[in-house]
Amino acid sequence: MSQTEIVLRLNEADLLVKPIGLGFYTGGYTIVKPASILGNTRANWEIYFGPEEILCDAPRATLYPKNQKWRFQIWESVPGPGPGDFQVDFLSIRDAVDAILDYYFGDPSKMNPPELLAFEEE
Repeated sequence: MSQTEIVLRLNEADLLVKPIGLGFYTGGYTIVKPASILGNTRANWEIYFGPEEILCDAPRATLYPKNQKWRFQIWESVPGPGPGDFQVDFLSIRDAVDAILDYYFGDPSKMNPPELLAFEEE
C-alpha cells in the first residue's frame, strides 16, 4: 500500500490527514475526525484543526514510521501518558490504517476506555 493510497483510504472515510514534514514524526501523518461526520467521539472534547479551524470531536492521531514499523499513537496528556493515551506498533501500514479506522468508527470503548471514563468522573 503506497502512502498515496493510505491518505486516500483515510480521506474516503472523511478523516482529515496532514503529512508531517519535520521533526520526530517525519514521514508520518496527523489524522483527525471532524465533528461533522458520524463516528466515535470523546465527551467534552474539542480541537480545531488546520488553517480552516475545522471542529473535531475526537483525539488527534499520529501515524509515523518507527524502527521499521508503523506506530499509531494517541497522546493528548502532557507529559503523558494519561488515561486514553496509547502507542501501538504495526508491521504494515495497512494494519495501522485498519486500527485507525477502527478507533474512529469501530468499538467506541477504544476511544473511551474504562480508565478514561473513571478519570473523567473524579
